Amino acid sequence: MAPLGNSLKKLLLVVALVATSCLQCAMCQMNPEFGSIVRRYKEDARARADVSSKEDLKVLLTERGVDVENMESILNDDHRLAQFVKTHLSEAVEGAKQVEIEGKLWYGLDDDTLLSEICFQDTMQYFSDLDKGELYARRMRGAHGDVMSVLETGEFTWNFKEYGNYWLCTSNTANKTSGVPSFDAQYCATFGFGFAVWGTCSPNTCTTKEIQAVSDAIWKALNVESPVYYECNEPEEWRTADIAFLALMSFFVAMVVGGTFYDIYLHKMVLAKVLRQTKIQHSDNDLASVESKTATSSVDDPDLEMGSEVKENGAKCNGGFEKGEDNFKDEKKVPLEIKEEGMTLKEEEKKTKIDLKWAILDGVMMSFSVVSNCPKILSAKKTKGNLAALNGLRVISMFWVILGHSFQFQFSHFDNGNEVFTKIQTFGWLAVVNATYSVDTFFVLSGFLVTYITLKQIESKRLGSVFSWFMFYFHRWWRLTPALMANIGIWALLKPHFAQGVLTDGFHDQVRTRCGETWWAYMLYINNLYPWPNDLSNTCFGHAWYLANDMQFYIISPLILIILYKNGKAGLALIASLLLVSLGSLAGLNYYYGVNMDPWYQQPPYNDRLADYPDQDIVYAKPYTRISTYLVGMVMGYIIFKLKGKKVKLRKIYVLTGWLVALGTLFAVVYGAYGCLNRYIEQWESMIYLTFGRLAWGIGIAWIIFACLNGYGGPIGVLLDWSFWIPMARLTYCAYLLHPTWIFAAVTFNKTLFHLDYLSFSYFYVGNLVFSYAIALVMSLVLESPPMGLEKVMFGKFNTK
Repeated sequence: MAPLGNSLKKLLLVVALVATSCLQCAMCQMNPEFGSIVRRYKEDARARADVSSKEDLKVLLTERGVDVENMESILNDDHRLAQFVKTHLSEAVEGAKQVEIEGKLWYGLDDDTLLSEICFQDTMQYFSDLDKGELYARRMRGAHGDVMSVLETGEFTWNFKEYGNYWLCTSNTANKTSGVPSFDAQYCATFGFGFAVWGTCSPNTCTTKEIQAVSDAIWKALNVESPVYYECNEPEEWRTADIAFLALMSFFVAMVVGGTFYDIYLHKMVLAKVLRQTKIQHSDNDLASVESKTATSSVDDPDLEMGSEVKENGAKCNGGFEKGEDNFKDEKKVPLEIKEEGMTLKEEEKKTKIDLKWAILDGVMMSFSVVSNCPKILSAKKTKGNLAALNGLRVISMFWVILGHSFQFQFSHFDNGNEVFTKIQTFGWLAVVNATYSVDTFFVLSGFLVTYITLKQIESKRLGSVFSWFMFYFHRWWRLTPALMANIGIWALLKPHFAQGVLTDGFHDQVRTRCGETWWAYMLYINNLYPWPNDLSNTCFGHAWYLANDMQFYIISPLILIILYKNGKAGLALIASLLLVSLGSLAGLNYYYGVNMDPWYQQPPYNDRLADYPDQDIVYAKPYTRISTYLVGMVMGYIIFKLKGKKVKLRKIYVLTGWLVALGTLFAVVYGAYGCLNRYIEQWESMIYLTFGRLAWGIGIAWIIFACLNGYGGPIGVLLDWSFWIPMARLTYCAYLLHPTWIFAAVTFNKTLFHLDYLSFSYFYVGNLVFSYAIALVMSLVLESPPMGLEKVMFGKFNTK
């Protein structure tokens, strides 16, 4: 122990030196997904610099030959507007070619545009009734957003969106008695002049293309090409893929219902058939004993809880959201047989046999039982062991992820854009915009657990055979993939049907297209590399880049761990070499592409090599640049493994130094950028931080793990060891997968813009947090726990002799 203790002391000194160097240049690089939004926002602001006010728009339209005063007076007078539209739309239809398609009359306004007769008639009715002052028509007109008022205030608020009133528009429905109106109203978002967005209200008998055709005809009457484009909230069509996926999800839900019913009413009856016999009678105690050993659910294993000593059953990690299952143990098989006194083994085999069909049925149905799975997921009972602190780190990091995404998804939906951009540069908001470092905590945890558990497996000879290594990989893939693919299906196929809102149709179409082309890459966990180059803001399921990285690290980990187990120095040298390669790639790529660490894009890049593709992901989601914190976790896992459960004795000065350096580094990584807001950042400063910042974060987290597991956690250790984290940790993987879908749905389902202030955002964040974990529980019961139970059936525990 003495040599190891001395090595740890030396390691602490090295950590202090590395962390101190990072403290000197402690600034931050934001999540590129969020950074991309900020950059685009600022580029849009620059693009509309020539048209940032009502007066600028008048000048632009005048240059295009528009009589602006006449146009404005028409827009402000419902009578003139109605007369103008009816007159010029009638002229356009009178001069159009008439085409009959499937018994319906269409007007060919030009070679590419058709206007249906019913759309024309209903549009004419709407404007005629507006001229007459009909209530429904005035309500529809009142639902429009006022683009002129947006232009008057936009230069001060940086908000050029006026959604109008979604409800006021869509609450107008057809009156079947009077026929006024004869149509329902539909809400449309209108893009105008290259930057402004406002809401409009139209008859729902017109498609988006037809509304565009009507608009083009009216603008043509003003002798100018239409500068506006429409996106209407038309009902989302149920496609074959949508229906098939919904049917699949319904099947899993039905299995959960059936499994729960089975557990309550049929389980013991089937067990009697499982234990098919000729002469042997079982006592109630015998049956209860067998029942407790068979038909295990997906969460039966006590090492589910990180508060327990993790069993030596292979590296049971799921990309930072570890949840162990007992799959590799050579434990005693459940006999499913009861001996009669004096019976020989040979006689026993003749007397009692398992009915395999009933045993499989029992195992499958119990895998889906809510009665069995839910209490085990929600149990906060601590068991013997010393890894409970990892639960707290994992859950708190997940809370931080949801915090960052709550703000990121809202960013382009605020009505006080100028104030928002000012707020995010303040000291307090740095913890929100820098939530990306939570991901590096997961990498550290994953590397730690893979190393610690796998080394114990190798030591106990439970890993070594071809089959055991096959299970090492299969278990991991089977553990993660069903829930991942189900969430991709929910995001791409079902979300468009329940998350419709302003400006969502185009986005949903893009997601469908991307997922239709690349879904298979997620099954293979290469979505961070394909398609190349990646743009995280333009992918199918963007946040799954983390799972791809972690799976890739997991795949190569045995190559490192076998060497590490056989020769510690050689293994550590290999880890150090990989770390140097990773840091070198970071430094080289950031230098070559001139990446600037300025998180608010007030300072341009140092060169223009990314000019043709500014959103290209060159470092953020790439395995060769992100493995550094995973390697830090592996080193800490090796240290804890070598301690064999013994605690290192450190002088108080070393403990105090470790905590001060670790917490100081973590604080500086998040908040250090505050000092860079109003000065030019030299490239060498960006290079140092972008190369070593995440490594410094990982070292700080590794110290927290080491200190807590060796009894030096203090109040932080008490917090991280809190029983509350145990059930929350089990739900973290599902919460990670589904929370973006929930947040996006919450943002887009809201039919008005948000206003950023501390109280409103706090309520929004807490709501996202609570609902994400509540839905995660449902998802875990339907899509995560059952596959783990089915795995036991596939490789199972039935004695067929």
